[in-house]
Amino acid sequence: MGPTRNLRLIIEYVGASFAGWQVQPHARTVMGEVERAIEEIARERVRLVAASRTDAGVHALGQVASFVSTSTLPTERLRSGLNAVLPAEVVVRSVQEVPAEFHARFSARGKHYRYRILNQQVRSPLEAGRAWHVPTRLDVDAMNRAAHSLEGERAFTALATQVPADDDCVRRLHRVRVRRHEDPATAAHIVSVDVVGDSFLYKMVRTLVGTLCLVGKGKRPPEWVAELLTAGQRAQAGPTAPAHGLHLMHVFYDGDEPSLPRYLERMAREGNHHRPQHAGPRQRQGLRGAETPETGALL
Repeated sequence: MGPTRNLRLIIEYVGASFAGWQVQPHARTVMGEVERAIEEIARERVRLVAASRTDAGVHALGQVASFVSTSTLPTERLRSGLNAVLPAEVVVRSVQEVPAEFHARFSARGKHYRYRILNQQVRSPLEAGRAWHVPTRLDVDAMNRAAHSLEGERAFTALATQVPADDDCVRRLHRVRVRRHEDPATAAHIVSVDVVGDSFLYKMVRTLVGTLCLVGKGKRPPEWVAELLTAGQRAQAGPTAPAHGLHLMHVFYDGDEPSLPRYLERMAREGNHHRPQHAGPRQRQGLRGAETPETGALL
């Protein structure tokens, strides 16, 4: 056996036809498809480690996976070979040799998830597998005021679907931003919820979105979200939004560009155009006013 290399893949996929990322018996998964492609092209069996074990139906533009390889194939040839045999729903965007200590999951410094809501009365077949259809018009300003309560280091017990006995549910969210826009490809009216954080609880982003939608529909006031976090009761929060609206956009690592702070700064600049008119001084400052020492952003 020759020397080994540690390789990092950036993977894009449509999650609709998969039972999630993680390999499962008798189920088609993204991890299983990529591992089979590696075995076919590199002639070796590997076990991938991923930054995020996305659920069934969840999509990714920037999933990161790593594995140790004895293959001597140049990274560009490996990438093109994998893409030649992978199914149409999956593509490897890049292959990079990284230091031996790199680990796709444990080296990650943060993640950016985007949830897409189709916010119009008429459903869109083109958006059916990419966005949650909510026909009631959402008040984006109210949702942004509520979202501000979610930024910083908090106990997110109220948004946790499953809580391990040894988990205090404390996580740090750097940025939660809601914006309305028209998708140029489909002309659909989309409300996007962008969430950047160090790490997340199981189904936390989807429950966060369902909770903000209660505010957007006028069923709860914006200040209710802060009260919800203090109470820490999952039963009081909103529904878990469907998986097909969730997209893993980017995973952050030390030494990458854009760094997490630069990403957040760009996101804050873009978000200033979407700030609620009645936001307080702290909200108008964007992430520069947040207590977190790090600050992240749109691709």
